Amino acid sequence: MDQPQPPERGTTADVFFEPGQRKNFLNAMNRRLQWLDKLGVLKVSMRAGDDGLPTYDGMPEEPVDERVGTIIALLDASPRKTTHVVWRKLSDELYRMLTAEIKPTATEVLSKLNLARSKYMKDFELIDAFREKLSNPATAQDLVEDSILSWCPQTMARIIRYDASTLSDPDWWNLNADEIGGYNMSSSSLIRVVISEMDYARAAESNDRLLLYLELAAEVLRMLMSCQANGPLLNALDHQIEGLEAYIRSNAQEERLEQELQ
Repeated sequence: MDQPQPPERGTTADVFFEPGQRKNFLNAMNRRLQWLDKLGVLKVSMRAGDDGLPTYDGMPEEPVDERVGTIIALLDASPRKTTHVVWRKLSDELYRMLTAEIKPTATEVLSKLNLARSKYMKDFELIDAFREKLSNPATAQDLVEDSILSWCPQTMARIIRYDASTLSDPDWWNLNADEIGGYNMSSSSLIRVVISEMDYARAAESNDRLLLYLELAAEVLRMLMSCQANGPLLNALDHQIEGLEAYIRSNAQEERLEQELQ
């Protein structure tokens, strides 16, 4: 059975297209650009870049404020209730930076992106490691005594864009379950089942029943992780991170050359 995998680096186009459609879009974009070139309306020969947008060899990087606008559009275009809450917060922060009197630097934007990425990956890896332990009989039984209610529900809720605290709190789920159900019924039902199966495992009268409940919890957790849509968005943001890093390196090289010429 396929297991959720850590997202791999990808491109801006990945967030807008279903798997398998991206190649067709890039081919269509290239055909249109080639036709425009033949019509003589382009000053340079253009092509579709890895991000799906028109580009040409040697094209300068976008100004930082325009790049920030692109990033905000990516964050706001993602499925709202199946992506991590950190992306909503990042969109709000970048918008405030973009509309401030003093425009953000590339380094400041890159820092915000990397911080948000690290917060998402921490939650992703925490849940994925928990699922792997539940799936392994050698490690699953140790989790029965683990107080998962102090952290697991909050982590799962953040992954589906509910603003849950990162502080350990064993009462958090009981206090917030109904509100999360109203926010996202399908995903909250999966969270509820994971918690119920863990409760059943604690009360199991035999080792076989205990392992069965833990196996069911692992399967439902896998379902939750397969439903979340953070992967394509993270791929697109990784492409933006690479672009900002290249922009910063390019500016640093230009500054060094200017200093050498002085």
